[in-house]
Amino acid sequence: MQWRQSEGIPQLIATSPLTRAIQTVEIGFPNRTEDGAPRPPVVATSLARERISHHQCDRRRSVSELQDKFGSWVDFSEVSC
Repeated sequence: MQWRQSEGIPQLIATSPLTRAIQTVEIGFPNRTEDGAPRPPVVATSLARERISHHQCDRRRSVSELQDKFGSWVDFSEVSC
């Protein structure tokens, strides 16, 4: 994958807790690269949210829903309730 071929392999990936952002990480940083290297640790943080508004697309799911769907590879300990 391209991110593994460049200098400075990421040590940590910080992402918004919005589903669309986590899915982007999943696409951009697959579980394993072609050379077998694992994905860097991923942490979701409320500090990375784009904005908070009344639009449904800007609302995140509950932490428990996010953990059910992505909890095997995303750390949600930095997401405020």
